[in-house]
Amino acid sequence: MLFDANRKVATKGARSTCPLCGKECIAKCGDIVKHHWAHRVDEDCDPWAERGQDISTWHRDWQEQVPQELREVVIGPHRADIVTAGAYPKIVELQHSNLAPSEIRERELFYRYPQNAHGMWWVFDATSAYNNGRLDVYGKTIVQFCWKRPRLSILSCQRPVFLDIGIALLNVLRVDLDESRLVGIAQVFTRQAMLDRITGKASGDFDDTLSCNEKGSRVSNDADDTIEWSYVERD
Repeated sequence: MLFDANRKVATKGARSTCPLCGKECIAKCGDIVKHHWAHRVDEDCDPWAERGQDISTWHRDWQEQVPQELREVVIGPHRADIVTAGAYPKIVELQHSNLAPSEIRERELFYRYPQNAHGMWWVFDATSAYNNGRLDVYGKTIVQFCWKRPRLSILSCQRPVFLDIGIALLNVLRVDLDESRLVGIAQVFTRQAMLDRITGKASGDFDDTLSCNEKGSRVSNDADDTIEWSYVERD
C-alpha cells in the first residue's frame, strides 16, 4: 500500500498502522520495488489489492500521475486505486492482472451509485499485448481492434472499459468474441486526457452504462467529444 493510516508514505525503517485494519505495518524501501507499506505478515487485508511486482510498474506509474489525495482512498473495506476529484467522485480501477467475471461483478456492485461511489471506470493494462503484436489497432480516432489471446474478462464489464496500449488509451465502444479473438470498436485519446478528467482539469464525463447486444457484446455511448483525441499508428 502507498500510504499508512496517516496518509504518510513509507520511509526506510519506519513503522506505522494500516488504514484499513489498524494492524502494524512496516516500510518496504528496497532498490527494485517502489517504496510501500506492508503488513508484518505477508498478507494484505484488502483482498482486491494487486500484489508483488504487479503494483511496482504500470499500476504504480498511473497512481503517481495523480495528486496524492486521489490515490488509494479508503472506501469501506477497500482501497480504491484512484478516485476522481470533485463532489461526485468516480473510481478508476487499474487492472494489470487477470480477474474472474465474479470479481468484476463484485467490484462494479460495490462502487455503484449511490452505495459507495458515483460509478467507476476500468483501465486495463494492454501494453504488452500491443507491443508484441497480439493487439492490432486500425484507424485513427475511431478505430477497430483485434486482440489475439485476449483478456476475456473485459466481456464481463458493465462499466466503461479503457485499454492502455502505452501510446494511447482505447475507450471500448463495442467488443465481440470472434473464435479466440476479441474484435471491436474503440475511441482513441491520450493518457493526459484521462488524467485531466480525473483531476478535474477537463469537464465532461464518460457514460457509465453499457448494454448487451444479441451476442453478449458490450456497447457504450461515445465519450465526450471535448476530449483531445490522438492517433494510433504502429511504427
